[in-house]
Amino acid sequence: MAGAEATLCQEAYQLLARLNTIDAQRVGDPEFPTTQFDEFPAANRYANVYPSQKINVLVNLTPLVEHGFPKSDQYWPTSPSEPLTVDHLWKVSLLSEKDAHDSFDAESASLAHNVPHLRVRHLRIESLVHDRQHEVTQMHFEGWPDHGVLDLQVLFGLLEAMHALQSRSAERPPVWVHCSAGIGRSGTLIGAYLLQQRAETLASQQPLSMAGDVTAHMRKYRAGTVQTSGQLVVLALAAAKMQATR
Repeated sequence: MAGAEATLCQEAYQLLARLNTIDAQRVGDPEFPTTQFDEFPAANRYANVYPSQKINVLVNLTPLVEHGFPKSDQYWPTSPSEPLTVDHLWKVSLLSEKDAHDSFDAESASLAHNVPHLRVRHLRIESLVHDRQHEVTQMHFEGWPDHGVLDLQVLFGLLEAMHALQSRSAERPPVWVHCSAGIGRSGTLIGAYLLQQRAETLASQQPLSMAGDVTAHMRKYRAGTVQTSGQLVVLALAAAKMQATR
């Protein structure tokens, strides 16, 4: 097994090197908007992004601070009694905050139920200028180190949590995903989601080839998506698990 794992890691390293030569096009993917945390000022996100795209599930894959460096804005309030005001234009209220155990059913969503370091917040965004408001549910996962890889069980738990939250809306609008740079952790999670959607059509391919194809597809919309060979290996292992359980 150790030899097979070493071979997979080496092949993933070589594949990522080839993918890094792609001159990726920067056009937004309509299903998964992704950003780095400071790409859009908070007021712009609330005014132009979440309501206009009807975003109702927001995934944050980074802590506020990592190794002493800021990684994400604090764009939500910490107390239901103390709303956050943004540029005198928007008021953000915390309606509820729960951990995974209290957010997902232990039987119907057991993987999501057991994800550690996951908080689920229900937020209301209200305009202070116009009669306008929007609600969004934030999944905030703080157990994934920058440039790091994730245990497969936890990765599938995050996917299950996303599906569970999406299913609560009849419209199923895009899911907004961000980490710090918006390409490593975000790209790995979105890649795993896309593999789930393509499992039947890609079933005849080798898992690493499947992971490479999905990564190449994402890089058409955001350059550098999936940053490390370790993250590419995780996608390959996820693809293999999906094939085995079909």
